[in-house]
Amino acid sequence: MAITTHSTERRFTPDRRSANVNNATAAHPDRLSTINPNAVHSNAVQPNTSRANPIRASANTLSVLEWVAMGLLIVGGINWGLVGFFGFDLVAAIFGPMSVLSRIVYALVGLSAIYTIFSCVKLSRRS
Repeated sequence: MAITTHSTERRFTPDRRSANVNNATAAHPDRLSTINPNAVHSNAVQPNTSRANPIRASANTLSVLEWVAMGLLIVGGINWGLVGFFGFDLVAAIFGPMSVLSRIVYALVGLSAIYTIFSCVKLSRRS
């Protein structure tokens, strides 16, 4: 005699009846609440109820301003690495030592660092 044992853990299987919600509600529109109260028709337009930043597509992507700040931080980090290791200032070599353009680049790198500090504080409060 074979003994079969069943695991207490059940796997999730989708309800096949949920695929027929549109068919059932077409014949009986008042039966939507009895079949699946949370059912949404596939052609229904969903309202945007998220409170996220409208500039940002989702929470996992960076805005344009954050990409610019990150790029400037990378440029500044590479420049300071070159200054520290080799005594070579790449920004000064490209734009001239303490010229208007090199000072603008230095100022933008500093502003992007300040912006990134506030962005990191804001991200730490979310999680």
